Amino acid sequence: MIVVDTNLIAYFFIHGEHSDITEKAFQKDPQWAESLLWQSEFRNVLVKCLKDRYFKFEDAVQIIGEAEGLMTDGGRLGDDLYKNSTPFRTIRAVASVRKALWNGFTAMRDVGSEGAMYADVDVKKAIDEGLIQGPQLQVSISMAAEEKSEYI
Repeated sequence: MIVVDTNLIAYFFIHGEHSDITEKAFQKDPQWAESLLWQSEFRNVLVKCLKDRYFKFEDAVQIIGEAEGLMTDGGRLGDDLYKNSTPFRTIRAVASVRKALWNGFTAMRDVGSEGAMYADVDVKKAIDEGLIQGPQLQVSISMAAEEKSEYI
């Protein structure tokens, strides 16, 4: 298993200067682990690519579908939004931040709550108050897209 970040995922699905390295990493070990926040960050990469006219909207939709298929064992984020309640997804987020801390992550950021209202803020508050274990969280509540991105 390889623990990956958004940069690795982005270069795997969007051709760039480091794509060959990511393809070799995938060939070596196709089981990738990531934080639950990767989807928000990856969407920001796609928004930046769309703004720069790197590809069309239809391509972005296909890319996010392929990425979610790989990173969630064939699951789709949209399905999760409709099949699982916000409280259930919040409980799963608590398990995820605990797992992230155990895997050495001491800080994480969430650039969008993925339809979970303010659940990300509540998870951050619970960590800050010592109610649950997890890395330091920075949350922005609404989806965000940077004008200047370090990705791609």
